[in-house]
Amino acid sequence: MKILVMDSVNGIGSYIRNASLDYGHDMLLADMESVSDVTSLTRMLQESDAQLLLDSTLDASFARLSSSAALSLGLPLLYVLQEIAFSGEANDVENILALSGGRCTVIKTSWIYGVDGFVRDWVERLADEPVVEVSSSLISSPTYARDLADALMTVLDAGLQDGFESLSFCGEGVCSLYDFVKEILDRVGYVSHVIPVRTSDPFCVLSDSTKIRQIYGLEIPHWKDSLTACLMDMDVLPFEYQKL
Repeated sequence: MKILVMDSVNGIGSYIRNASLDYGHDMLLADMESVSDVTSLTRMLQESDAQLLLDSTLDASFARLSSSAALSLGLPLLYVLQEIAFSGEANDVENILALSGGRCTVIKTSWIYGVDGFVRDWVERLADEPVVEVSSSLISSPTYARDLADALMTVLDAGLQDGFESLSFCGEGVCSLYDFVKEILDRVGYVSHVIPVRTSDPFCVLSDSTKIRQIYGLEIPHWKDSLTACLMDMDVLPFEYQKL
């Protein structure tokens, strides 16, 4: 299948492309900055001869463009919605997609991380700072981008449902940002001290992956196992982990 993947800087597009190699999809990865409106996105879909649009921009404002362009060409849309980033906007985005009238599957996730960006920044801070304060009020289910990309390929391989479908996929288990950073520290073995700090506005997103697990038979890794896999991919773990 020919798939146009709209991505953003530090997005998950590269993980999706790597995951697709085992499925034989013809992936075209494009930056959202190259699209200014529905017309330009529609033209890109036509020129690439895409059979499906996968929006992994993690940008709430892109929902209208994606749904309108896909609908105008009669193409299915697979949209990744990061609830923890959009906060109250998440329901609005989902409503836009549900009311578009097109064939759309939304994969809702929460706290996406990869080998670059968020996790690497914390590893560097833990290496440089003797004391690190981390919020204990941000609570969710961390999701490694590689796991999410694999799940997206499983959904695509099974075939998207007709009409509108909403699913959730997150790492197994729940933790605060403090718990997550403390786990990084325990894995990398640095001597920094992590201190939990309560913020004035606690924020909690707890997604339920039961539906996607039952429909597609997915085995979802626990967030601690996925974080270890990510740190191994970054090559920052002590030697004993390299033997696992």
